Amino acid sequence: MNHRAIVDSTQDIARNHVSEGAPTGSFILADRQLKGRGRVTGRSWSSEDSGNLYFSLILRPKAQKELFKLNLATCSAVVLSCREFGVSAKGKWPNDILFEGKKLAGMLIDVEHMSGSMTAIVGVGINVNSDMNQSPQVDIRTSSISLSQAANTVIEKEKLLASVFNNLEHLLSHDMPEVLDIYSKYDACLGQNIVVMPKKKESDERYDAVGVGFTPEGFLQVKKGSGEVVTLVAEEVSIRVA
Repeated sequence: MNHRAIVDSTQDIARNHVSEGAPTGSFILADRQLKGRGRVTGRSWSSEDSGNLYFSLILRPKAQKELFKLNLATCSAVVLSCREFGVSAKGKWPNDILFEGKKLAGMLIDVEHMSGSMTAIVGVGINVNSDMNQSPQVDIRTSSISLSQAANTVIEKEKLLASVFNNLEHLLSHDMPEVLDIYSKYDACLGQNIVVMPKKKESDERYDAVGVGFTPEGFLQVKKGSGEVVTLVAEEVSIRVA
């Protein structure tokens, strides 16, 4: 473990460690990030110094197809750990964790190819003990929540971190069907009205749909009002607020 008080981004530090030959399982933990970011280009992750968890884990999948298994396994690990602390979290495909519609955590995976091998850098940010109502950002105050707020108690972040890693190790020992089965059990999109927002907003319009299932590869399938079923691969999905 490499622990830092303040960093620009744990992902950037992890990337540097990869270039220096860091072994699989190495991770960077920070108390605060100045330039944390989300999966969508240009979107930042609010990283306050409030006892939250911000970390990046270095792993080396054997094949490209294992990356989405890693994505779903990471989300599921965080969901299961939150539930161990009494919070009924759910995953929002592909990389958010919610509680009662508010964002509790997020993750992303950066992939590096060096010397013919592939490395996955798994970045995770969990709102643990912060009071999101005190955030200077209005959208954060209205759309986010912390684990301590949801559980109405202070959370020991060291125990939470250990739980996430234990759950992730267990999930990665299973094949994709088992991982997908667990992820589906706690998914927030299935059976819900959602808004699909393609990345290329300048050429593709968002549309309403209902989450209906997943492909064997882990891609979300949605049904449009016309009855057409669409498989989402790289789109950003937003759950419609009832």
